[in-house]
Amino acid sequence: MSVHAVPAALAQLRRLPGVSTARDLADAKLAFPVASALRSVFPTGLPRGEVTEIVGPQALSLALAAVARLSAEDHWAAAVGVGEPAVQAIADYGVSLSRFASVEVDARDWLRAVSILVESFSAIIVRPGFSLTPTEQARLRAKVRERSMSLLVVGSSRQPKGTADRTVSVSAPRWAGLAQGAGTLSECAVTVDRGRERVHLLLPGASGRAEERSIRLV
Repeated sequence: MSVHAVPAALAQLRRLPGVSTARDLADAKLAFPVASALRSVFPTGLPRGEVTEIVGPQALSLALAAVARLSAEDHWAAAVGVGEPAVQAIADYGVSLSRFASVEVDARDWLRAVSILVESFSAIIVRPGFSLTPTEQARLRAKVRERSMSLLVVGSSRQPKGTADRTVSVSAPRWAGLAQGAGTLSECAVTVDRGRERVHLLLPGASGRAEERSIRLV
């Protein structure tokens, strides 16, 4: 490529949806796509080669919503130690049931099981329920980076500070749908804190999936 062709190439990059610089393009390649409602939480997508910690109520809901798009694009996702989430709830978030596995293992086998799954799955949702040793943390993070997959740790964090590459907090859940004791719960409004920014979502929305929530100022 000649020197004169560089500006044209940069202009072409800037015209790509969601990409303004070559660095943004590189970041996009290092992430899995997410549903449009979650782009404010994961601007470049679900990070690959990183550990993302999601804490607070509805943490599992956010994690399921985060892996939905990649499972629909022929990537495999798994959940380890998160209990038995309702199949319908998983499907409602858009997760492809044919490319999702839920695994329950004993605590003594947890690290070995997750390490094996990291080799083959694009994204894994975990809830350890115990603290990993510094050596175990380092080993697992190295494997996540090596496989360029995404590890999502959900629930009330029991891990030391700095264990995850990034932390996302879900708070202030407010369910709607019941009227005078009748009806069904239809949506849950939450606030998602991703560091310096706060995002308002419905987890789930009336559709059963994650939706953006508009804030009315009065």
